[in-house]
Amino acid sequence: MTSPKDPPAAVDYWTFVDHAATTLPKLHPGADVTANQVLLALNRTSALVTRHLESTVHRPHGNSWATYRILFVIWMHGPLTTNHLAHLSGTTKAGISNLTGPLVERGFLEKRPSPHDGRSRVLALTDAGHTHISEMFAEQNRAESRWSATLTPIERDLLLALLQKLNASEPAHEARSDPPH
Repeated sequence: MTSPKDPPAAVDYWTFVDHAATTLPKLHPGADVTANQVLLALNRTSALVTRHLESTVHRPHGNSWATYRILFVIWMHGPLTTNHLAHLSGTTKAGISNLTGPLVERGFLEKRPSPHDGRSRVLALTDAGHTHISEMFAEQNRAESRWSATLTPIERDLLLALLQKLNASEPAHEARSDPPH
């Protein structure tokens, strides 16, 4: 067993992907290094963008990335049962309960009985919720535009097509068949 060590000083959050690519074959010969780099880069970029949006757009308004996702999904889809909201937002049912309570208290969402199932509850935006998500989206979209302006229109289309291809893959279908708990 090796003792813990700090990576070389020149390795930072992003260059760690390259560091791992050169180190991994020594520790695990035969590893698919490119696959590892792709998913490390995808994960790190997603986390970086999410962290930036949350700290610059959502937290200053008392929101989180998770509450934004919930409001955005309802805004785009219309009233939803908690189960359907969990599915569309990629959130657990318990998470929906924890996240929507404060949004109801703040007057952004209302809970009402489902017209189709007396046991289910439907979540809908209030007028204040419509105003809030519209304002949050405008800010979020300005930040999204800044991030994606780094890419040419062709690169944006290519990246979107590649991400859609990953989302249509067998591993993605397997992951979706095991929803978050």
